[in-house]
Amino acid sequence: MNNEAVIPTRGTAAKYAKHILTIDFNDIDIFIEDTKKGYRKVYVLLMSRLFSNKYKINDVHPLGSRDIVIETCNKKQGKVVRPSLFIVDGDLWLLKGELNPLPKGVYRLPRYSIENILINEESILDFLEDEHDILLYDELKEKLNFDNWVARNQNHLINLFLHYAILQKRNIREIKTIKYKVSKLTKDNSEFVDEDLVKSRIEECKVAIINNIGQENYERDMADMKIKLTNDDCKLLCHVAGKDYLWPLLKKLFKTFMDKEVSTTNFAIRMAKTCPVDFLANCENFILNPKA
Repeated sequence: MNNEAVIPTRGTAAKYAKHILTIDFNDIDIFIEDTKKGYRKVYVLLMSRLFSNKYKINDVHPLGSRDIVIETCNKKQGKVVRPSLFIVDGDLWLLKGELNPLPKGVYRLPRYSIENILINEESILDFLEDEHDILLYDELKEKLNFDNWVARNQNHLINLFLHYAILQKRNIREIKTIKYKVSKLTKDNSEFVDEDLVKSRIEECKVAIINNIGQENYERDMADMKIKLTNDDCKLLCHVAGKDYLWPLLKKLFKTFMDKEVSTTNFAIRMAKTCPVDFLANCENFILNPKA
C-alpha cells in the first residue's frame, strides 16, 4: 500500500498526512513548527508572496515542536512525492550552534522566530496609519522613533541573550531563559528595558554559568557566540526573541501614542502582508524534491 495515500488518525503522522488533502491547492508542501492561532495564515501570506512566480501556496502544515519537524523531515528523506520544505525557528541555535547538522529539507529561519521576520519599520508604520484616527504618517514615524527603540534596547538585550545561549548550550536549568518575562526588565511599563535590571539579570546568569562550567569555559563560550552575532542584519531583530521580548516592548511603545490595544494575531497577519520577504529567499535552496 502507498503510505503517502493513507491518512493516519493520530499524532505527528496525522498532522503530516493532512498535506494530502491540499494537493490540489498547493504546488509545494510546507511544514512548520508554529501551531499558535493565526500563524498558519501568517506563513501562507509570507510564503505565497515569496514564491508568487513559482509555486501556488494556499496552505501550510503545522507539525508541532522543532524536534518533531526535524524528525519528520528525516523520516521523509527520499520518500517525498512533491517539493517539500520543513521550516524551523532560529531560536538560540543561531548563537549556540546546532547539536547535529540539519537534514536536507529543513530550513532554519535567519532570525530568532517568524515574529522577528515580521518586524519592519515601514510595515509597522503602514499598520499604525490604518489604525490611528488622527496622526498622519510622518507624525506616526516621529512618535514611533523606531531606530531609537532599537538602539536603546539592543546592547542590553543582546548581552542578555548571549548569556541565555550559554545557559541553554550548557544545559544549566536553574536559571530561566526566555521564560523570564521581559516585563521584569522594565520600569513603569516602559518600552525600553532598564539598564540596571538587565545588568542584574546578566550577573545572575553569569554566576550560574561560572559555577557550573568555570570562568575559562564561560569566556570561551562567550567569545565563540559573539562571533556568531550577525553583521548583515539588525542584531536586536535577529537574535532576541520576538514573541516573548520584542513584541511586548513594541506594544508598550504603541501605547505611548495609541489609545487602543493592538491585537497580537491581527498585528502578525497585517505584518505578513507587507513586510519584506527577502530574508526568506534562501529557503528555496533547502527544498526537498522528489527523486527523478
